[in-house]
Amino acid sequence: MSILSNVRSLFRAKNKEDNAVPNEKSLDELHELAKKYLYGDGLHQNLSLAIMYLEFAAQKGHAESIRTLGVCYSEGLGVEQSFEKAFELYQKAAELGLVDAYFDLGVCYRRGEGVEMNLEKAKECYQKAIDAGNDNALLNMGVVYELEKNMEKAEQYYRLAAEAGNPDGQFCYGMQFYNREEYEEAVSWFEKAAEQEEPDAQTQLGICYFEGRGVESNSVVGAWYLYAAADQDWQRAIDIINENNIPRPTEEELGAQIHD
Repeated sequence: MSILSNVRSLFRAKNKEDNAVPNEKSLDELHELAKKYLYGDGLHQNLSLAIMYLEFAAQKGHAESIRTLGVCYSEGLGVEQSFEKAFELYQKAAELGLVDAYFDLGVCYRRGEGVEMNLEKAKECYQKAIDAGNDNALLNMGVVYELEKNMEKAEQYYRLAAEAGNPDGQFCYGMQFYNREEYEEAVSWFEKAAEQEEPDAQTQLGICYFEGRGVESNSVVGAWYLYAAADQDWQRAIDIINENNIPRPTEEELGAQIHD
């Protein structure tokens, strides 16, 4: 018996009817199980099984599964990468009422992935996601305006994303102050983002501490932030560490900073 047949049998048994159709709740559960197999979250990663579950739920019109399947095609995760297929799936999920799929469509239009680049359409899609409370769409709307060289609007959306608690938004908003040499305000936003382990912010804080921008110069704290980013495989931090031969701070050095 195939895996897909097993899935159907599982639903039939659960509903206690030989001809039962999976209900929305059971499809939600299957989608969550598929994601666990997809990313190895609490289960051994099994991409084939994840894709099988997602395709089954997608065939039943489950919008979240359709969107997740689109992510798989966008990233080449368990399937051959196809931006065109990903775009098609995001469109289908959006048509089924999944507002977050508009965020994905906005990314496609912004990057020209699976569709011709169109910043106006990207903004339209992001706005629909923003209206539904998607703070990543706020951030990406800022990115679009920055691409259009409209820094006033870009900063407006970065601020909204930052105030919504989005770590990437906090970093981008902080960089607006950094570029104007308003370092203390920049550091305050970098710190908020770094608390959420945003590696760009950790890297920039490391630089601020080494150069004494917005904070008192402190090479130990600076190195700590750089290594926090490097430990997430953040290449910019790794390059700075290697180019400047920056040693990892010892526990004794860090302890001394806490007690100072």
